[in-house]
Amino acid sequence: MSSCPTNSCTNANIILTCGALSVTLRRPSEDSRSLKTNMISVKTRGKQSVHIGGFPSIETLDFKFKNLNITKLEEFFVFYEASAGLEITLTDYCNVNWIGVILNESIPSKNYGAGLGCSTNVSERLVWDLEFKFEGVKQ
Repeated sequence: MSSCPTNSCTNANIILTCGALSVTLRRPSEDSRSLKTNMISVKTRGKQSVHIGGFPSIETLDFKFKNLNITKLEEFFVFYEASAGLEITLTDYCNVNWIGVILNESIPSKNYGAGLGCSTNVSERLVWDLEFKFEGVKQ
């Protein structure tokens, strides 16, 4: 599911950055976005509702990657552990920058068979699926 305007997505990767550390993952197989509007709703003493808006909206992005090799998987987990609880920058495949955090407390990954590699090392031939949620504000 692409949520970018037609012909605007020119990047084949997403890039996650935290300080000097970064990881590049190829474009996800699936993504979805859910909008959270940041609006304050209050009631006056006369019981009249007042809505105050104009705040940046926070979006939650769900990314699913398929067929990652062990090297990319390990690169992601090194980044994930080093950036836990810190603000990160995500550049998506539409070249849009987001500031936010990875929401998952833990990220399971699963392998499901041999890839197309010719290596005799089994771990190099396995392919992996990875999913994570990112919550942030578009820059």
